[in-house]
Amino acid sequence: MNTREMETILVVCADPDRCAEIIGRLHDDGASVVGTAHTAGIALTLTAQMAPRSAILVGETAGRRSADELARALSETWGVECFLLRHDGRAGSAGDHAIEIVSADLRALRQARLQ
Repeated sequence: MNTREMETILVVCADPDRCAEIIGRLHDDGASVVGTAHTAGIALTLTAQMAPRSAILVGETAGRRSADELARALSETWGVECFLLRHDGRAGSAGDHAIEIVSADLRALRQARLQ
């Protein structure tokens, strides 16, 4: 896997302030954020158009699908590697289609991939 492919990321977050913070951190680390979404439907549409390598899911989406359902669809349909960002350090449930991470930066994503 080349570095460029690893660093194309979709951010799925219903909180605009948190989303902006994450995007800023990823850009500072040199990632290419291909889009942001607050619902599963928007996330799936962006994935079909932009083909991100990874997706960071921050909490639950604003739509009908849960974060776990979205992670499953992204993973099974599009081959997107999904990461569930924990809120406030509390453990979450990543389900079978996502890896839990504590911070949204490239170092955390790379470490999660190595585990």
